[in-house]
Amino acid sequence: MRIKICCGNNTIADDVRVADNFFSRLVGLLSTPSMSDNQGLLIKRCRQVHCIGMRFAIDVVFINKENKIVAIESNLKPGHFSKYYSSAVNVLELNSGVSQKFELCPDMSLSFMDI
Repeated sequence: MRIKICCGNNTIADDVRVADNFFSRLVGLLSTPSMSDNQGLLIKRCRQVHCIGMRFAIDVVFINKENKIVAIESNLKPGHFSKYYSSAVNVLELNSGVSQKFELCPDMSLSFMDI
């Protein structure tokens, strides 16, 4: 399943895979050699991520049940762990720099559309 994610009138990413089962959440972006700025991964039921085995840095956007941004960890490098955010329910992984490009910040609302 792929979705499009917007913030206000801005399309943040229009080619976002959804990881919503055990295997897809386990693998995440590990098998991905790189990602373009319009791509991402939405991990359901997630409050913390790791980049062990990753090949590139990512921006990690933590989202609560109201689809508002709880926190953003920019440029999380391979081999590192994010913080744990108890109020997050989903995580959006984007190419490094995308969160700054769209000036994303906590309390902003995101919308999700099937494509």
